[in-house]
Amino acid sequence: MPQKSATDALADIKNDAEEELLQTTSPGDDTPVLPTPPDGGWGWVIVFGSFMAHVITDGVSFSFGVLLNEFLTCFGHGRGATSWLCSLMIGATWGSGMYVFYDITQMKKKNVHGPLP
Repeated sequence: MPQKSATDALADIKNDAEEELLQTTSPGDDTPVLPTPPDGGWGWVIVFGSFMAHVITDGVSFSFGVLLNEFLTCFGHGRGATSWLCSLMIGATWGSGMYVFYDITQMKKKNVHGPLP
């Protein structure tokens, strides 16, 4: 099968979407019925959960200077020992990126690139 160009692939996707929209209209009614999302509508919950995880982890990382006095009284150690907490947290976050990148590069290309040819 010859490989399609990018414009042909986009035209096929557009035609498929138009056909799906036409198939979802009710007979005798001009208002289209929205197609069901492939994830069941839970995609926005995943996006919101991911956003909140980043807000919390980055918020704690970037506001460590404000929280340092509280950590000093809580742990009862000096500033040098307590500052390792932030250093280890940021180091673990950034250090895990190379392992995630390695896992992504080992996946099949269709999993990484999705529907693109």
